[in-house]
Amino acid sequence: MSAIASFVLLPQDVLPTLRSAASPTNLLSARGKTVAHYRWSGYVMVTLLPYLAQRRQVDLMKSEEHELAVELCRKMRSTYFIFTNTQKEKYLSLLAIDLFSKDELRDYFNHFNGARESDMIGEAMLDGVRALHQSLASLDANSVIVFSVG
Repeated sequence: MSAIASFVLLPQDVLPTLRSAASPTNLLSARGKTVAHYRWSGYVMVTLLPYLAQRRQVDLMKSEEHELAVELCRKMRSTYFIFTNTQKEKYLSLLAIDLFSKDELRDYFNHFNGARESDMIGEAMLDGVRALHQSLASLDANSVIVFSVG
């Protein structure tokens, strides 16, 4: 089974409506804009985020909107994180693609998941770094990225 990772840019002033929406997915579709595409399983991103936090001190799993992300996880029964401009300012330069090695990413994935994946998983992780960089680059002080895996 696979999961899709999505990166949706949303005006920050829509967050209160998102919190109370009966169907957050419909609101994201109507008011948001996809800013990055990820062609691999979203489950790879679920491994990439802990790698970034543990090995690179790039914590995208907690932001000023962490409580809303947790609420969305419960409501939608999927994984949600909300990326903010504060995270962009702090982490964007640390996500430059030339700072990463496919081999290191592959090895982390295999260790983290108890797997024996080929070099393709390193490429999938590297593409995840690209997607994160692209999505953070699209942020400004008046917007957020709603990242989901589901």
